Amino acid sequence: MLSDFEEILIGMCVTLGMIHQCYYCEQIFNTKEKLYQHLEEHAKTKDEQEKEKQQNEKKQSKTSQ
Repeated sequence: MLSDFEEILIGMCVTLGMIHQCYYCEQIFNTKEKLYQHLEEHAKTKDEQEKEKQQNEKKQSKTSQ
């Protein structure tokens, strides 16, 4: 857990573009490239969740018929 000072300092660094923060999980990165790689992982996870949800909906519709 971060102290109030640490949270303010991180916020200032993010605002100034000195560090980059993931808007999904608030993890911090020192380069945009690392942040973008990290965001790709979130996108993959989200796509997998969507596919799984669609598959579950198909199964439920088949069993209700």
